[in-house]
Amino acid sequence: MKKGIFIDYSLFDELFAEICLTEKYQSLKNNIAHAGVTTYDHSVNVAKACYEYAISRGVKCDLRSLTRAAFLHDYYFYDWHKMPLFTFHGIKHAKTAARNATRDYNLTPKERRIIESHMYPLNLFHPPLSKEARILIKMDRKCTIGEMKSAKKKKKTV
Repeated sequence: MKKGIFIDYSLFDELFAEICLTEKYQSLKNNIAHAGVTTYDHSVNVAKACYEYAISRGVKCDLRSLTRAAFLHDYYFYDWHKMPLFTFHGIKHAKTAARNATRDYNLTPKERRIIESHMYPLNLFHPPLSKEARILIKMDRKCTIGEMKSAKKKKKTV
């Protein structure tokens, strides 16, 4: 995030309350996304990173759709680490998350497409068609790498 830029978090806070405080969303705290970070924490981290990125860089985009999609991009209810090999979680979970989020949060078609494309190019059939989708892809990867590096540092200090 660029220094010296004021970010108004009122929209972020509104969407956080609307989505993250529900019982169903809270259950994401029971599953690990990667590197010991829960799916809940990872998704909130990604949503905040997307929000701050778009505002700090002055990106003209649908900030509401971007943030909602970021909160819900990994909205699945299983621990993929406990699944059998070759279940293709990396390819399938975006579609599962979009389906679950549409059911529980009444996604717009744009929000659904953003979520479905967040694993591109691993999922070649859902390329990012909007700025919002490209931002989510970028911030999801950035957060994932940061979370994995942080976990690696913790292992070294133990």
